[in-house]
Amino acid sequence: MDEKPRQLILAIRVMWALLGLGLLMFISSFSLGLLSGAIPLKQLLLMATVYCITYGLFGYLIFSISKGKNWARITITIVACISVLLKAKFLYSMHPLHRTPSVLIVSLVFLAIIVMILWLLFHRDSNAWFVRA
Repeated sequence: MDEKPRQLILAIRVMWALLGLGLLMFISSFSLGLLSGAIPLKQLLLMATVYCITYGLFGYLIFSISKGKNWARITITIVACISVLLKAKFLYSMHPLHRTPSVLIVSLVFLAIIVMILWLLFHRDSNAWFVRA
């Protein structure tokens, strides 16, 4: 089984799309902070550095998954589980007046996408492909 299973290809594409969306959101936030002057330049540069490192690492993990590296799949799974726990804690600790329907919907969609990615990464066909790789 040298060809990547379609489930794995879909998971990889969704992860790249999420990474791209996150990058666009960061660029938007960074630009607004820079133009408005609301965030000091030092803080913006620190944010940019952290985001570049983080996005670079996630890009490397996605690339490694696409090359059949099981350690990258495990790492993404651990990060995804931590992310789900943090999102749940965020929603639970949020003041009830701030729990707007839009925040809840976006959070639920985010959680559904993470569950879907994990399901695709650990689908029977994906597992077989990682075993051979």
